[in-house]
Amino acid sequence: MRSFAVEGTVFWLVVTTFTIIASIDLNDALLLASSLATAVIYLIVAYACWNPRRWSFIAAIVLGLFTALGSVAFDLSTGFASSAFEALSNGAFLIVPQLILILFSLRAYRELAPG
Repeated sequence: MRSFAVEGTVFWLVVTTFTIIASIDLNDALLLASSLATAVIYLIVAYACWNPRRWSFIAAIVLGLFTALGSVAFDLSTGFASSAFEALSNGAFLIVPQLILILFSLRAYRELAPG
């Protein structure tokens, strides 16, 4: 039987996959390719988390951090946001699920810890 933390991690990985796919810009080929690659990686990690392995939750934490920080950096580098606070508020639809994903992944990782 899977724990609530494992199921929560998988749920937020899938939610993030759909969020990334929904926000794809079809006019920019490089952004399209990187978004699709990131979505595929999220699905692979979700499958690995469904069969609980400790490394899969570490991968989920790294993906969550990468996506949250990448979202803020992208907003700042493209001029979409003029300050870090504005970048955080603009990217909140992607940052908030990442924070929840990181918390669920940490809990699942601790539950699978030996001893």
